[in-house]
Amino acid sequence: MRGTFRGNIVVSNLPEEFGDGDLAELFDPFGLVLGARIDREHPDPVQARRGVVALAPADRVEEAVRALNGQTINSCKIKVRKLPDPPKPAPKAAKAPRKPASPPAPPPEPAFAPREARTRPETPVVVVRRRLAPRRIAVPRPDASRQES
Repeated sequence: MRGTFRGNIVVSNLPEEFGDGDLAELFDPFGLVLGARIDREHPDPVQARRGVVALAPADRVEEAVRALNGQTINSCKIKVRKLPDPPKPAPKAAKAPRKPASPPAPPPEPAFAPREARTRPETPVVVVRRRLAPRRIAVPRPDASRQES
């Protein structure tokens, strides 16, 4: 089937021209049709004529299976069956009963003595500004030979 659709009824031996909407209409008198899909993309032609229907409420599923199983639609005798319920997750293992709470153990003695916290003398904060030196620009010198006149 396409995607992760999970129904509670399987219908097999459907006519080839039967669509998803037709399958939903077939089960509509028995309850609320939550979804109906036909697997047309299956490589096996027999499996491609099979559909899944999600019908609510769950107590109407048995009635729909009894009423529609063996019916003939467009010269095809359909087979309708209920899918088994999905397996329920296994219950978690029971935990062993806890021991009564005891007072916490005292922390172990350190192997070395911690240093006393040092206090720094308060010193004024000095901000130093750095000044950039002016850039020197290269100025061409006048030639001595030109100044003779």
